[in-house]
This record gives sequence, structure tokens and C-alpha cells, in this order.
Amino acid sequence: MSDKICLVILAAGQGTRMKIGMPKPLVPLMNRPILDYVLDACLAFKRQKVNDASVSLVIGHQSEQMIAHIERYYSSSKFHITRQQQQLGTADAVKSFLTQFPDVMSNKYIFILSGDVPMVSVEHLEGIYREISTHNLKAVVATVTAANPTGYGRVLSHTTGLSIVEEKDASSEVKKIQKINTGLYVFETKYLKDCIDKISNNNKSREFYLTDVFQAGSPVGAVNFERGEDLLGINTLEQLEETSKRLNRRNLISLSQQGVRFWDFDSTFIEPSVVMASGTVVYPNVIIEGNSKIGQGCTIGAFSHLKDVEFADGVCIKSHSVLEGCKVAAQVEIGPFARLRPGANLGTKAKIGNFVEVKKSTIGPGAKISHLSYVGDAIIGDNTNIGCGFITCNYDGVQKHVTKIGKDCFIGSDSQTIAPVEIGDNCFVASGSTINTSMPDGSFGISRGRQTTHLNMAKKFLKTKQD
Repeated sequence: MSDKICLVILAAGQGTRMKIGMPKPLVPLMNRPILDYVLDACLAFKRQKVNDASVSLVIGHQSEQMIAHIERYYSSSKFHITRQQQQLGTADAVKSFLTQFPDVMSNKYIFILSGDVPMVSVEHLEGIYREISTHNLKAVVATVTAANPTGYGRVLSHTTGLSIVEEKDASSEVKKIQKINTGLYVFETKYLKDCIDKISNNNKSREFYLTDVFQAGSPVGAVNFERGEDLLGINTLEQLEETSKRLNRRNLISLSQQGVRFWDFDSTFIEPSVVMASGTVVYPNVIIEGNSKIGQGCTIGAFSHLKDVEFADGVCIKSHSVLEGCKVAAQVEIGPFARLRPGANLGTKAKIGNFVEVKKSTIGPGAKISHLSYVGDAIIGDNTNIGCGFITCNYDGVQKHVTKIGKDCFIGSDSQTIAPVEIGDNCFVASGSTINTSMPDGSFGISRGRQTTHLNMAKKFLKTKQD
């Protein structure tokens, strides 16, 4: 593809029907704004199909929030941004863009996309581009056939060309038509500019409709896509939830085709940003978010929640575990009911058992923390065994301090370290000890009250039930 093109995203909507007080394009969908999915599709189309392409946005409602988001998350991409001062319809939005960005006339084609259609894809853009370029048309609209077309503009076919009638202006006969407008278009730039000034707001909504560019007898056409739900916009929270389910299912199908096994699609939530290797098994009610990377042959137990994790191969996460911002080496076993917080780094074949919390700590290969423990701001050496009920006391009320425990140590149950403290290699800490002084390699530490046993005294303290 050698034609110079511009992709314009209309993102001035208020989202009043959602009633959540933010611009509709920034409403979260699977933890990302709706707009981001549209931007990503445009950038992918530019990268894969048309190198000489630009991406622009028309914004309006709460424009400062929109600009701040784009500058934060798309700083490396160059977008031209224009403002629609009043929301007077889609044609007015496009006219605002053409007026504020006259250089766009150097492009042969202009794509117009809605900022609330997150499942638009490179294939959709390529489909309408192919239609306009190979059939020498002036405008092409993407259409779908809807079982329930209520609320959408109807597409009327004519001997030559087509026309689009909005729902409010449609007669009862026109409303029976099931082919609808999706709001995705491509225009020859000069043709669009010539038409846009002629559009009036002589309709029931008193808005300037971009669809009025499409007229019977004009050199315009349509591409009808089979998966209509992928091109429908989001206007309500109910539609947002439905789209989230479709987007999630599409992602799960893609992962399953790569060899990832899911026990239950309906209860599993995997963000599109997550990367998973083949042979991994995911049990029901699992959530995986963010920039998570899961290696080969891993097992993710039921009701686990992972975010921004990095797993090597063969990791086993048992049920009800919560992990965030951690790095896990091969063949590590975690859970059930474990929590790994940001900064946790686990070595090969380490074990984190039930009701163990690890935060900002390095756990060496083969080390085991099996039960009911808190390890924070610590370095645990290779093959060290931590007994039940161990605590690193890392906070003095002002600062966090580090506990260092060497390799091949045994730390008895119900022990604690008062950081900063260092325990050397091959050390033994007796159960019930509080260690607040560093221990050299090979040493034995014990810190607890001496036991006193009094014969025949128990009867003074034991109580018996009265008959």
C-alpha cells in the first residue's frame, strides 16, 4: 500500500448514558480505556500495512483529561489533536478536523473511526481500504447485519450507491432493514471536503450527520462484515460489560490456539496484554492482568489473581493465591492462599506455602517458607528452610530494614528477626527465638525464656466441669 492516508478517531463523546463522570473514550474496559484499543488498531494498521500514515483525534468533552492520557501512555507516538468546540454531530466533528488541520488534504484517503468501538481491528481497516482503492470509489462504510438493529442507522442499497438513514429519521419500513452503519468509514479526502460543507442539520436531531455523504447515485460503497458485534459502539454500562466478555473470550480463544488450556472460559479473565506459553493449564475463576508473562507448562490454580508477574517454566500456583509485581523462576510452588507483593523474586524450585506473604524479598533456589509467615525486605539464601509462623520485623515506625539469611539455614517455627540483622550460612535458629543480633556462619541461635516445670502443680490451674 503506497497511498498516503490519515486515520481520524472521533473521541469527543461525553458518555452521558454511562453516568460515570468521565469522557467515554477513557472509560476502562478490561483495565484499559476504550480509546486505547482503537488507537492500537490504528497504529497496528499503520505499522503492518501503510507506513505513510498518520493518526489524529478529535476531542471535546474534558479534553484536558484526554490529552493527559495520550501524553502519558502514547508519548512515543505522534498524534494530531483537534477540538470540537460543540458536539453538533459527526459531520461537524470531521469539519472541525479539516478546518484546524488543513495539511490533511495532502492525504489521498481519510479513515474515520469512532472512539467507542474497541474491537475494531486491522482486518476491518484493511477490508474497507481494499474496497475503496480497488473499485475506484469515493467513500466506503463498514456495515453489519444485526438481528436487532434498533438504535442504529439503516443502510439502504440503491442501483448505484447507497444511503444511510438515522434511527430517529427512519420510517417504519426503513426500520425493518437489518443492515446497519457501524460508524467506520474511509473517504477520498477531496471528495469528503467537497461534501462536508454541503451537509445540513435538517433532521430530527438537528445534528450534522457524516452519513449524509452517502447518497443514492454517488460512487460510494459498503463492506458488510460477518462478526457484527465487533464493530458496535459502547453507549451504556451494559454494553461495556458485554464487550468485555467478547473481548475476553476472543483473547482466551487466541491463547488456547497457542496451546494454553482453560478449564472454564466463562469464569476466566485474561487481559489482552498477558503473554502465555503453551502447555499451561488455567483452572476456573482465575484473573491475570497487566504485563504478565507466563512460561511453558505452568499451572494456575482456581481463584488465583495475578498481575504484572513473570513466570519461568513449570511454575505451580495453587488455589486462592494473589501475586503482583513478582518474578518467579522455574518449578517454583506457591500456595494455596499465598500472597506475593511487588518486588518478590523467587529462585528455582523455591516453595511458598499456605498463608505466606512475601514482599520485596529475594528467596533463593530451593528455599522453603511453607506456612503462616511474613517475609518482607529480606534476602533468603539457597535451600534455607523457614519454619511455621516466622516474621521479619522490618519496620521501625519510620524506615524499612533488611533481614539477610544465608544458605542452608534452618529457622525454627514461631521465630522472628528484628531488622537490620544478618544470619550467616549453615545457621540454626531455635523455635520461638527473637533474633536481633547478627549470627556468623555455622552458629546456633536461641532467644527465649527458660522453661520451669513444677511437679503435681497442674491441678491448681485445671478446671473441671461441675456436675
